[in-house]
Amino acid sequence: MTVLQSLDQYYHRLAARGDADPPGYSRKSIDLCIWLNADGSIAKVEDLNDYSGKKPVPRRLAVPQEVIRTSGVASNFLWDKTAYTLGIGRDKDKKSIRHAEREHAEFKRLHNEKLAHTNDSGLSALRSFLSSWSPEMFESDSRFTAAMLDKNVVFGLAGRKLEYLHDRPAARAFITAPREVWKRAFCLVSGMEAPIERLHPAIQGVDGAQSSGARLVSYNAEAFISYGAEGGANAPTSEQAAFRYGTALNRLLDRGSANRLKIGDATVAFWADAEGFGEPAAAVAESFFGDLLEPPPDEAEAKKLLDALSDIRQARPLREINPNLDGRGLGYSTGES
Repeated sequence: MTVLQSLDQYYHRLAARGDADPPGYSRKSIDLCIWLNADGSIAKVEDLNDYSGKKPVPRRLAVPQEVIRTSGVASNFLWDKTAYTLGIGRDKDKKSIRHAEREHAEFKRLHNEKLAHTNDSGLSALRSFLSSWSPEMFESDSRFTAAMLDKNVVFGLAGRKLEYLHDRPAARAFITAPREVWKRAFCLVSGMEAPIERLHPAIQGVDGAQSSGARLVSYNAEAFISYGAEGGANAPTSEQAAFRYGTALNRLLDRGSANRLKIGDATVAFWADAEGFGEPAAAVAESFFGDLLEPPPDEAEAKKLLDALSDIRQARPLREINPNLDGRGLGYSTGES
């Protein structure tokens, strides 16, 4: 089984326990929510950061998948940084101001085009907001602060039930709508013929990589082209499989994940193969493997781990060490910057 196939299976584990991002979504750090009234006016501005630690920690939300930006202007759907959503960034030089104006214009164009015929009250509220909003209003509205600039923003509809716009059924219909097919081929993960992904998902949480993420599969130079294939056609992976493995690996590498460790300059992600063993056994295997790589500080627990390692050295079966362990269920992968 390849790493991508194993990650694909891990996504199904996440889905089975209700912990997987749905197709079309990815988990991002979001700092701010602007709650709108039905007429598009601002009901409240909510800071989503957690201030319980040494520094603010943004909330991780499943939002529409991030667009791939190079040097051009491209807007995310229903969320983005303040330059796109509000037309204002932290830098105040003329070049930065003009660039923020172009970014905000693109955010407005995208949403006015996509939501032109929507009957959803929340999505209509966003259109009304964009038609009446001007960047100068940020400075005059005391609910906004300078600390919010360049942060990621989502929108919600205020009322008896607070709901993020990207979670509304009408929004999901846009987000999960089939994309234009780039190419069709036999997927190396599933073995089935399907539309394949041109650009594989960005993987975040790898130390030393770009903040926007690094790609596990990438072909961005002519030297990588084989037999005339372009981009993702060199390693054909269906759009669905690429989404699943990318989502699974990003969750493994997420902040606070128990399946992510740092060893020297390497970022290590590990997981168990639960097929035929069940989720409880897989969780035990992952916990055991994590302790092996990062021993607990408690002396008594460390002694238990030392005894287990001694048993492994003597080639005793894992099930004798822990009845919930099975040697066939352990697996891991590493990623280095």
